[in-house]
Amino acid sequence: MLSLKMKTLKIIFILGYVFWSGMFIYAFTEVMLRNTWVNLFEINEISPNKIEFIKLDANSSRIKYEFEYSGKTYFGKRDVLNEIIEKRLPVNKEKILVSYNTLFPRFNYLGQLELKSRGGTTGMLISSFFLLFLILIDLFTDKKKWLRIYGIEETRPAV
Repeated sequence: MLSLKMKTLKIIFILGYVFWSGMFIYAFTEVMLRNTWVNLFEINEISPNKIEFIKLDANSSRIKYEFEYSGKTYFGKRDVLNEIIEKRLPVNKEKILVSYNTLFPRFNYLGQLELKSRGGTTGMLISSFFLLFLILIDLFTDKKKWLRIYGIEETRPAV
């Protein structure tokens, strides 16, 4: 029979699997809905109703925008280096376009920045790394030994 400490450890591993798998699925969904690798969805462009550049520090700014589609207002924001803004976005704010998924407009981005894949791809890489790390620890370590080394597991007296 498993001790209470081992059951607790097992629950912690299960929670880790659920969390990192959920993060991977979310990042993968984001990549697919933005047509990062494969063109599965229709992506349209529209001029934003409102766009705002907020200086975060000497090197970066936050771009906040909103646009209307099918009678609903959608919002977006992106933290970007000022150098990228200067190189890729038009000086005239009226020429800036928001790209959005016609089925899921919440998944939108500023296409002219050419950064649509960065968030989802990075999320997939990070969650994959931690999920793999968790699997390797779970499968290939002697958890009872580590619980004893750190004094977490009670040692049974010799009979």
